[in-house]
Amino acid sequence: MSYKKGRFYEEETVRILREKGFEAERVTLSGQKGRGDILLKIYKLPSETLKIEQKVRKDGFKRLYKWLEGNDALILKGLGVGKRLIVLRLERFLGLV
Repeated sequence: MSYKKGRFYEEETVRILREKGFEAERVTLSGQKGRGDILLKIYKLPSETLKIEQKVRKDGFKRLYKWLEGNDALILKGLGVGKRLIVLRLERFLGLV
């Protein structure tokens, strides 16, 4: 069931990206390959392709949405975990690139 849910939302995201004029594709069997779920080509960036992992949770991420409310971006940092992460709404991200 979670595989079908993940695939549905990955395909939906790819469709949204393509409708906005971006070159995007869903990575088949990404979970088994240990790769990102979506590849997004951005010609303004040096690497030209972003590897994107996507997560969908029924009741999850409520706090992230709350923190992002009224802001353009959210930066996250876990102590002792690694580098900072940035969270953007997809529409905002697409407007930047």
